[in-house]
Amino acid sequence: MESVRQFRVFISSPEDVREERAIACQILSALPSDPLLLGRVAFQVVAWDHPDGSVPLLANMTPQEAVSRELPKPSECDVVVVILWARMGTPLTEEFRKPDGNRYLSGTEWEYEDALVSKRPIILIYRKKEPPRIDLDDPEYSAKRTQYERVKSFFAQFVAPDGSIRQGVNTYLLPGDFRKQFENDIKRVVNMLQATPAEVPSTDRQNAVRAKAPTSGLGTPTRYVPSSGDTSHPGGVLDLTYSPDGNLLATAGSDGHIRFWDGDTGASAGLVRASNRPIYAICFNKTGTVLACAGLDSGTIVLETSSNNVRRILGEQLDSVLCLAFNPCDPEVLATAGHAGSIRMWNIVTGECISTWESGQLHDKVAEPRIQSAIHSLAFSPDGLLLVSAGRESVTVWRLPNAKPTIQLHSRFNLFQSICFDSNGATLAGGGRNSKIMMWNTREWSPVRTLSYHTRSVFCVRFSPDGSILASAGGDGAICICSVLTWDSYKTVAADRGSVTALAFHPTGMILASGCNDGSILTWIRATTGSYSPRFLRYRS
Repeated sequence: MESVRQFRVFISSPEDVREERAIACQILSALPSDPLLLGRVAFQVVAWDHPDGSVPLLANMTPQEAVSRELPKPSECDVVVVILWARMGTPLTEEFRKPDGNRYLSGTEWEYEDALVSKRPIILIYRKKEPPRIDLDDPEYSAKRTQYERVKSFFAQFVAPDGSIRQGVNTYLLPGDFRKQFENDIKRVVNMLQATPAEVPSTDRQNAVRAKAPTSGLGTPTRYVPSSGDTSHPGGVLDLTYSPDGNLLATAGSDGHIRFWDGDTGASAGLVRASNRPIYAICFNKTGTVLACAGLDSGTIVLETSSNNVRRILGEQLDSVLCLAFNPCDPEVLATAGHAGSIRMWNIVTGECISTWESGQLHDKVAEPRIQSAIHSLAFSPDGLLLVSAGRESVTVWRLPNAKPTIQLHSRFNLFQSICFDSNGATLAGGGRNSKIMMWNTREWSPVRTLSYHTRSVFCVRFSPDGSILASAGGDGAICICSVLTWDSYKTVAADRGSVTALAFHPTGMILASGCNDGSILTWIRATTGSYSPRFLRYRS
C-alpha cells in the first residue's frame, strides 16, 4: 500500500492579505481529500496564525524571534508561499541583518530569503495587482505609503536592468482569482514533490537545511534501432508522438515510413510505408484507436492502430499538409493545415471536410490583415474550445465551434514552427526561427516572457503532461528543459550531429522522446534520486 507523504507548507504574508492566507489554508486542508490524492498526501501548514499551531507572541522577545523559535523555518519546509499586496510588514530589529549588512524590509522578506538561500523549498510568490485604497486624510497615510514603496522595492529585484525577468511572480486581482490560481499551482507542486523520494527527517533541527545531493551525471540515452540494423529514419525524424496509454511511440520521417515502438522498452513494434515522400506530422486521437499522418503527398492518411490498415484518406486533391491535431474532446474531429495557409476541419469517420478557414481572414483592430502564408503548427486548447495556428510572424487564435479568429499574436522576424498549450490551457508557448520561445497568458493573450535558451531555430516546444516542465529543441542540437515555476533551465546535447527536430512526453511525464535529423530517436528519463529539478533529467539507461 502506498504510504502517505507529508509536506510542510510555509505561508508568509502581512496582514493586508489575511483573506488570501485563509484561502491558502482552506485549499491545503481540503486537498488531501481530492480523489486523485486521497490517501497519498498530507500537509503541515506552517503559519504564525494558523489555528492548529498559532504562535504565542511573548513580551520578552520580538515577534520574529517567537515565530522562528516555535515554528519550522522556511528553509526546513517543502513549499514556501509568499503573498503580498500593499504592505511589506513590520521591519525587523537590528540583530536581523542580510549578509551585506542591510536590514530586512520585514519578517516576510527574511522568510523569503531564508527559503531562497537554502535552495530546498519550492517558492511560490503571489502579488495582488488591485490598486491599494489609501484615504488622503488617513492619519496613517505616510506609513501606508512607505509600506507600499517597500513592496515595490522588494519586487524590483526580480527584474534585471535590461528588463528581463529574473524570478517568477504570480499576479492576481481579487481573492477569488487567487483561489483558482493557488489551487492549480499547489496541485502542480504536489505532483512535482511526489516524483521525488521521501526525505529522511533530521533529528537535529539545525541540520535540516542541507545541500542538494550531486547528480550522478549523464549517461548514454536509449537509442531506438529497428531489427534490420539501419538507422531509424534515413534522412531524418520529422515528428513523433506517444499513444494516449503510452504503450506505443510512433515516429515519422523523410523516408515516408511510420515506425512503431514499444513505449516502455523501445522494441520495434511495426512499420508502415505511408508515402513515397516525407511525412511531416503524425497524431493519435484521444482514444488511441487511429493515427493520422500527413506530408508532401496530397491527402491525410488515417490509420487504424489495431491493424495499421488505412481507414481513410482525407483531401487527396488538396495541397500538402505540414501539421495536424485531433480535438482533445472529440476523437472524430481532426484539424489539418499546410503550405496554402488554409485550416480544414475533418470528420474522420465520414471523411467530410466540416469547414475551411483561411489564415489571412483576421480583420479587426487587434491586428492588421496579413498575407496568407504557410501554417507550420496547430494546437487545440485542453478544453477543445480554441485552436491556435502558427506561421510567419504571427500566431492566430480561433474560437470554436464557429471558427471565429479571436486575435493574432505578432512577433516580428519570427517564423513560428511549433506551439503548444500547458496542461490547463493557461499558457501558450511558441518557438521559431529567431531562436526565441515566446510565452502568452491565455486569459488576456498578453506576452508574459521570452526565453532565450537556444542559439539557433527552435523546432519544437512541449509541456509535460502535468504542466511542470517546458521542453524545447532546435537547430543547435540541444534539448532545453526548464521548470515553469522557476524557469531554471538545463540544456544537454541530444544529437550526435545536426538538429533535434521533434519531442514528445510519455503520458506519465517520466520519459521524453526526441527525434533528430540524423535519423536517430533517443529517450530520456526523469531522475528518481535527489531533489526534484528538471536539471536532474538524465539519459535513459
